Amino acid sequence: MNKNSLPVFTYGTLLPGMEREFALASATSLGPSLLEAVLFDLGPYPGIREGAGQVVGELWEVDELTLQRLDAIEGHRDGDPAGSLFYRKEVDVRMFSNGSTVPAWSYFARQEGGEPIEHGDYRRWRLEKGEKSQWLLSYGSNMGTSRLQRRVGELNEREQGSLSGFELVLNKQSGVGSQANAKANIRWRGGEASCPGVVDFLRIQQIQALDPCEGAPHHYLRVAVQFQATEWSAPRLVQTYIAHPNKLNEDLQPNEDYLQHIQNGYEEFGFGEVS
Repeated sequence: MNKNSLPVFTYGTLLPGMEREFALASATSLGPSLLEAVLFDLGPYPGIREGAGQVVGELWEVDELTLQRLDAIEGHRDGDPAGSLFYRKEVDVRMFSNGSTVPAWSYFARQEGGEPIEHGDYRRWRLEKGEKSQWLLSYGSNMGTSRLQRRVGELNEREQGSLSGFELVLNKQSGVGSQANAKANIRWRGGEASCPGVVDFLRIQQIQALDPCEGAPHHYLRVAVQFQATEWSAPRLVQTYIAHPNKLNEDLQPNEDYLQHIQNGYEEFGFGEVS
């Protein structure tokens, strides 16, 4: 295999919604993925180093010209890692869509220092810096107003819309053995796929109160995604929950009462039947 034929794992300013997303305009997204490494805020950009953390990013299929452009942006000198700002290295990443492990390139920082980003999501880190409230996307059982209010308290701003490139699936395992059942999740499909959802402008304390309900960060990870609300002129970065690759199970069914919670939300916002 030609070394340049590997996909590229991005985790910082190259991600959609970030300053350098233009560099991947001709590339194809393969969807959200997870890398074992440690993420740091280095000021104008983030960097990763080898370690036992987890980093949330996105996998891209790129051509040779795009890879050369990325090398230039990252200050990578092929064959000279010691003289590179970031050095490109082959890694294994986990796909959120199906839990598979995929070989890819990614860029590691040579720079020391920086502030650790413990949850491993640079876009979420950027959203939260200095902010007391965040837009949080619900696509499953929390979509219904009454259910979410019981969990986080008073709701103020709510907007409906869609999450491009994703589909709603019921493949996140909850419970074990005979008690195991399926919960809602989003899965990357790309193309014309679209998942309906509702965003709420919540205080950070409300979102933190919801984390245990979602089993974050071991069952679901709270991550940043791009969402298009009907009333917004352009997509915005919001936070949502996506199932950890370790928790996927395609052989389970949801409980009827849980499925009804999702249907209630779909009916409340005119999304029709849960498909």
